[in-house]
Amino acid sequence: MRKWILLLSAFLVVSCAVPSEKKPITPEEQEKINSLLKEIEIFPEDDLSFQALGVFFFEKNETEKSLKYLEKAVAVNSKNFEVLAWLGAAKAKKGGEISGIFSMGRKKIALAKEGYLDVVEALRNEPENPVIHLVYLALISEFQNRFSFGKKKDAVNSFQFFEESLNNNPSIFPKEIMIDYDIYKNKINAMEEE
Repeated sequence: MRKWILLLSAFLVVSCAVPSEKKPITPEEQEKINSLLKEIEIFPEDDLSFQALGVFFFEKNETEKSLKYLEKAVAVNSKNFEVLAWLGAAKAKKGGEISGIFSMGRKKIALAKEGYLDVVEALRNEPENPVIHLVYLALISEFQNRFSFGKKKDAVNSFQFFEESLNNNPSIFPKEIMIDYDIYKNKINAMEEE
């Protein structure tokens, strides 16, 4: 289960702050969803199944479903700070999606800020978790200019921590995460040049 969550992390970190249309669900993915839903029926206190569904729907740009499952995961296990980080990323993503005359300003910023604070809380509680650092890095690098939260140096620090984790234990990260690693390496270089 944990490896599947790490694998999903690779695909969704890039989409952290870029709202876009929903991505289709393949038959194989639907089978995994059904399997996770059955696990939840049998083990309703299994926060990792809720987390896996929340992360999956985040990647598919189904933010409402993502929030639903990530909030359930946090309710089941408030000490799973990786889930809190993903919940924060989903809130920030939702803040970026809100539209309309009255919700463009304060609601958008408030939800994005709440999400950012969730990720900061997760990082404060689990500073050695590389996945949380990757979520934090994605959040800052994508939203820093839109909502003015986070600092470039924080993104650089999270990137350096993730890079160190990668060097210390490269086998923990699937090759798909390396794609994100290269993308964020370029973003960090561009941030440092500004």
